[in-house]
Amino acid sequence: MKYTLLLLICCLTSQLAAQKWQTESDFFPAGNYREIGLNMTPLLTMLIPFNRSNPKITGPYMMKFHRYKNNKFFRSSIGVDLADAFNDDEENAHFNVRFGWGKRRLMHDRFALLTSFDITVSVGDLNILGTKDQDGAKFAVGPTWGMEYGLNDKMNIGIETALLIGVGVGFNTGFVFEFVPPVAIYLNVRVPEKSGRGRARNRP
Repeated sequence: MKYTLLLLICCLTSQLAAQKWQTESDFFPAGNYREIGLNMTPLLTMLIPFNRSNPKITGPYMMKFHRYKNNKFFRSSIGVDLADAFNDDEENAHFNVRFGWGKRRLMHDRFALLTSFDITVSVGDLNILGTKDQDGAKFAVGPTWGMEYGLNDKMNIGIETALLIGVGVGFNTGFVFEFVPPVAIYLNVRVPEKSGRGRARNRP
C-alpha cells in the first residue's frame, strides 16, 4: 500500500506539473461549506486480497473536519484507539489530534493541492509502522501537503504527508523531527452550509 501511494504521487506530480492554477472547478466549487473526511484504509486493507497489512495501523487520523471559505480552510483531525492501552502485548494504543489552517489550489478540474500549517498532539504513537512509542508523547508543529481527486462536486479522495517539528516527552524526551508518510486514503464528503433564511424558516 505504501509503495502504491508513493508511485501514485510521483505519477500525478509529473502529469500535473505543467498545469496552470485555477480558482474553482465543477469538482471543487467555491463557497463556504464544511467537509468531513474518513480514513478508508482499513476497509481497503480488508478488501484487497494480497494486502497483508494490519488494518488497525492506518495513520494518525481516522476523521478530518475542514471548514472552507472559498479555497482557504480551518481544519481539525482526530485518531483514537485506546482498546489496548493497558495491554502489554499490543501496540496499537494512540491518541492523535491536529488543528491547522491552509489553502487549496486547483491544478486541474479534478486535481487539487492542499498546503497547511498544523499543530499536532500525539500520545502513544502516530499509528504507522516503525513508530510504536506507547510510553511517549509529542507536541509538534509543521507543514502538511495533500493531494485530492474530485469524484464529483460532493466527494473527493485524497492523501497527505506532513513534517512534524517539536518536542517529545515521556519515553522519547527530546527534539522531534519526523515525516508522516502518505499511508492513508481519505474519502472527503462536502456538507453545504445552511442559509440564514433556511434556519429562520425552521424555527418554531
